[in-house]
Amino acid sequence: MKTRPPQSPSWKNRPWEPADLPSLLEWLEQVAEPHIAILALDRCLIADTTAGNSCETNLFFGWSAEELATKAGGLWDETCRACDWLADNGYNNAPVRPPETTDPAESLRQYQIVRQYLRRLTAPAVEDQSGKHPWGDADPETPLTPENLADRLGIPTDDDKAREALRQRLRTWRKANLDGGWLEDQDAKHKQPKFYYRVGKVWDRIKDLRPSG
Repeated sequence: MKTRPPQSPSWKNRPWEPADLPSLLEWLEQVAEPHIAILALDRCLIADTTAGNSCETNLFFGWSAEELATKAGGLWDETCRACDWLADNGYNNAPVRPPETTDPAESLRQYQIVRQYLRRLTAPAVEDQSGKHPWGDADPETPLTPENLADRLGIPTDDDKAREALRQRLRTWRKANLDGGWLEDQDAKHKQPKFYYRVGKVWDRIKDLRPSG
């Protein structure tokens, strides 16, 4: 059974939980900011003391080792929460929940790994130098079936596990985006595609499922 860190005030008091990658990134950067403001200062203090100044510097700025450890643990907690969201929403290639730490430098490193992953996936899809979109020659508004999208991702036709992971990702996205980006064929018969997704709307949500190599 998957365990969760204790519910932090920064998550508990928000009127919403992240619904997609952009809102997860926004949330993570927002809740991490107060921790980073102190931990980044701590890194400067460490550099200052190694330059020959007294360790009393920490006391001068008002942050004890215990308080810094608490801030580092708080940042670890928020990073774990982001990792849990990614795992729960089918991002199998995402960074995994990091080991617990109260070390300022390590908690900052863990946070940056997850943040960079989110920033990479939320970067706008752009055309390459040939003028083509990342998904090929289809118009961004073109509705495609999950099988069509799997083909454009380069997922082999016999890779049932990867194609099911894509279908699950699309189902999750569809339930969180009731106001558009997909179409339903209510007359579809058994074994016929029922849902179509506008490729430009879902590509950033599924592009990490491309086979590696």
